[in-house]
Amino acid sequence: MGPLIPALLVAVAALFGVTWAYVLRTRAAFPPVGRFVSAGGARLHVEVRGRGPALVLVHGAAGVLQDFPEALRASLARDHTVISFDRAGHGWSGRDRRRLDLATNLAQLRAALRELGHARAIIAGHSYGALVGLQWALDAPEEVEAVVALAPAAFPYAHAARFGMLPVIAPGLGHLLSWTLLVPVGLPLSRLVRDRAWWPQRPPVGPGGPSRAFSFMPSQFRAFAENAQAVWHESGALSRRYGSARVPLVIVAGEGDRVTPIARHARPLAGAWSGPTRLVLLPDGGHMLLRSHAEAVAEGIRTAGALARSAETRGA
Repeated sequence: MGPLIPALLVAVAALFGVTWAYVLRTRAAFPPVGRFVSAGGARLHVEVRGRGPALVLVHGAAGVLQDFPEALRASLARDHTVISFDRAGHGWSGRDRRRLDLATNLAQLRAALRELGHARAIIAGHSYGALVGLQWALDAPEEVEAVVALAPAAFPYAHAARFGMLPVIAPGLGHLLSWTLLVPVGLPLSRLVRDRAWWPQRPPVGPGGPSRAFSFMPSQFRAFAENAQAVWHESGALSRRYGSARVPLVIVAGEGDRVTPIARHARPLAGAWSGPTRLVLLPDGGHMLLRSHAEAVAEGIRTAGALARSAETRGA
C-alpha cells in the first residue's frame, strides 16, 4: 500500500486541476448576459428584454437560458417582455442548501417573476422545463396565461436516474466524483448524448456554446442530478392532476424525439390536459426544437397567446 495512496492523491489533484481549469475557461468564455435577482433563497441569473406581455422561458434538465437561442429570444422580444432564467444551480444562478426538486424550482421562479414586477406570464418550457410550466399552471393558474410545452417531459421518465444519480448527489462522494471525473470522462462521452438529443438532425460541429459548456460544470451537474433523481416520482404525481387543468396549453414536439418520445409524452399530455389544448407535431423534428425549429417554437408561443386571449374573452 506504501506508494499507492500518494499516487492516488496525485491523480486526484491532477484531475481536480483539469476540472478547475475547465471551470475558469467556461466562466471567462461565457459571462453573464443578464442580471441577478434574489428569489426563494437563491440568486438567479435572469435576462429581461423587450416590452409587452410577460413571457417566461424555462430551460431543460441540464441547460442554461441560452438553450433558447439569441435570435429566438430577440424575435420573441418584439411582442413580449421575454424573461429567461438560469434555473437554480445552472449557468450563473446560485442555489441554497435545499434539494433541487420540481417544487423548489417552481417556488424560486414564481418569486423571481414577482420580484421583476410581473403578476402573470406565458410559460414556455423545454423538456424538464415543460414540467415546471405544467406544475405552475396547476398550482397557481392565476399567474399563468398559457403554457407552451416544447419537446415536453410530461410523464414518468428517466427511471434509472433514481438510482444512477445517487452517487453524484451524495454528500462528499458526489463532490469528489464531479470535481475529478466529470470533465475528463464526461466530455469524451458527450457525443453519444448529443447525437440522441439532436436526432434526426446532426449535432453542430465545433466546441459548442454555453448550453454545452455549462453542462460539465461540477455544480451544475450536481444540480441536474438532483432534478433527475426526483423526476420519476414528481412527474407521476403531477400527471395525475392534468385532468383538473384550466390553463391553455400548446404542445410542440418532434416526431423523431428520442429523449422524450411523443408516444409517451406529447400525445398523452394532449389527451389528458383538460384546458384548451393544441398539439403541433413536427415530422422532421427531434428533441432540440429550440435550435432546429425555432420558428415553430415562436409560432407555438403566438398560438398560446391567442388561446389565452380567447379564454379570457369567453370568461369575461
